[in-house]
Amino acid sequence: MAAKRKTLGIEILMIIFTVIMIYPLFNLVNISLKTTNEMISNPLGITTSIHLENFKLAFERMDYVVATYNSIFVTTIAVLIGIISYTMAGYAICRAKQHRWVFSSILVLFVVGMTLPPQSVVTTIVPWLTSMGINNTRFGLVLVFVGAFASYGIFLISQFMKTVPIELEESAIIDGASPFMVYWKIAIPILNPAIVTLVTLNTVDTWNNLLFPLIILQGVAKRTIPLAIIFAKGEFVTYWNEFFAGLLLTLIPILIFFIIAQKKMITNLTSGALKF
Repeated sequence: MAAKRKTLGIEILMIIFTVIMIYPLFNLVNISLKTTNEMISNPLGITTSIHLENFKLAFERMDYVVATYNSIFVTTIAVLIGIISYTMAGYAICRAKQHRWVFSSILVLFVVGMTLPPQSVVTTIVPWLTSMGINNTRFGLVLVFVGAFASYGIFLISQFMKTVPIELEESAIIDGASPFMVYWKIAIPILNPAIVTLVTLNTVDTWNNLLFPLIILQGVAKRTIPLAIIFAKGEFVTYWNEFFAGLLLTLIPILIFFIIAQKKMITNLTSGALKF
């Protein structure tokens, strides 16, 4: 009897938490379908009409196609370069056989970098990019995103590699494999769970980031999704129903990404675990 009560209590709590989690998304859809008059008279009530014109206006004001292309381009390139860089650096730091103290010191610096807020480096980013001639470019923004996530990415990879028996790599070396082949054929497959985690977190962080595009990019043609949302707001008046419709549009690409990549993520996590 006590066990049934405990199970019932857990189920009730799960239902409550589910409602709390779903409500913001429901409210987002609800407000995005309201007319302007309905938004003013009954902002939190359930809409009595379906006003799809909001999505059309948000689409046009955001220049949605251009902003989506910019976000996809920046996110994809930043994640690809980042994963390659983080896995190489993390693997080298963990498996270094000579001058271990140097690599340990480098890892400590990356750990310290994890404690620094992104705002602390804002004043140095623009002069740095300007000196290289890549300020106000998508490639410059990509480099900033790669660097911003480097501390966490390299730390995660290096710590994950410590759990992997080094005998696997030593066997490959005895068989004549080069260091790069050991990294590519042995380390990368084993690192699949960590790589999946990095890809997921890095994609979401890069896609939603507003700070770095705001200080680096100028001009409508280079705006990413978060910038397009901010500049789509009226200067003096904000039509919240159109604004929420724009927010809903920004979720579509990232939802498509997770739907497509879901099976691949689960497969990689499973295969990475089985290799142990």
